[in-house]
Amino acid sequence: KYTLSFRGDSLGPSSNRVPDLNVDKNGVVWILNTPDPNIGNASIYKYDLNGKWDSVKFSGNDKWGSYKYSYVSTASYFLHRIFIDRNGNKWLASRYYSADPNSFVGLFVYNEDKYYLPRYLKYEKDRYSEICGKQVNCIAQDLDGAIWIGTDNGICFFSDPEEVFQLKQVKATIPIINNQPLLKGINVTGIDFDGSNRKWISTIGEGLLLVSPDGTKILNKFNETNSPLINRSVNDVKVIKSTGEVFVA
Repeated sequence: KYTLSFRGDSLGPSSNRVPDLNVDKNGVVWILNTPDPNIGNASIYKYDLNGKWDSVKFSGNDKWGSYKYSYVSTASYFLHRIFIDRNGNKWLASRYYSADPNSFVGLFVYNEDKYYLPRYLKYEKDRYSEICGKQVNCIAQDLDGAIWIGTDNGICFFSDPEEVFQLKQVKATIPIINNQPLLKGINVTGIDFDGSNRKWISTIGEGLLLVSPDGTKILNKFNETNSPLINRSVNDVKVIKSTGEVFVA
């Protein structure tokens, strides 16, 4: 048994925020830690099977096709979600931090064995956007290998996760229902898949949705009128694939 902890040092105990963690296929634990813009400490730490700690910092310049961006320090992004797909790619959601107006918001995709810096995917209203929303809340991989992304402006997906590493413009697919983007303008808080690859989607305002595998048909909606839910604000959803049970927060 291991106890994972962070020392406060000069920042004090209140700075020891660990918003998310995940484990890769080699048993390495990837841990997100809220950085301090004043000292530029790392956003990502790794803990391997030998008990060794390491930090991940991105710095310098990189160019992806027509995109060129630079990192001043790791503190320029405040990561709050990490998802590791079947190919070992790390999908990192970054939120806005009011104390650092230069903070990056959007989604980073990183694979330490492929590129030194991650691919940065962002949303800009009325401009070319790689993803459907500014704030990424959840990331999941379905049974076909597609990466689904829940945002503050609906949901989108990459059918081929490796597409994001191509040196060209990329854009996530937005499911369309009745000629309208699925859940456009709705805050999607969680997504998971059952044994039939149907999508279970939790939202703020629309309750819990059951959607067809390709995202083009809403099969059912659950809220306070037809389920034990007390209102239409649902924070998360998880499906136990072996039993079909759906757990709702």
